[in-house]
Amino acid sequence: MPYQKVNHFPNSFHLTRKDLMNKCVSKMQIRHGMSHFNFLPKTFILPQETDLLLDEMNKTPGITYIAKPHNRSQGKGITVTNQMSTIYAKL
Repeated sequence: MPYQKVNHFPNSFHLTRKDLMNKCVSKMQIRHGMSHFNFLPKTFILPQETDLLLDEMNKTPGITYIAKPHNRSQGKGITVTNQMSTIYAKL
């Protein structure tokens, strides 16, 4: 119908899912440099990058992290913590 509008774009989940958006931005950082894509905070995809997160937590103790589930919306499931055990409880 000519009066209808589409509210979803093909493959838009690459931007709305936090884990997929991070992968896309990381590829662009490699391709075009960090100076053009430095608007995201350091991100870890769990459980695949748990070792990297643990290393970062050991280097900078006391830093607060925001853990967001990749498949939730509207703030559901978000945890603010500085302890890995709290993040593991959400996985």
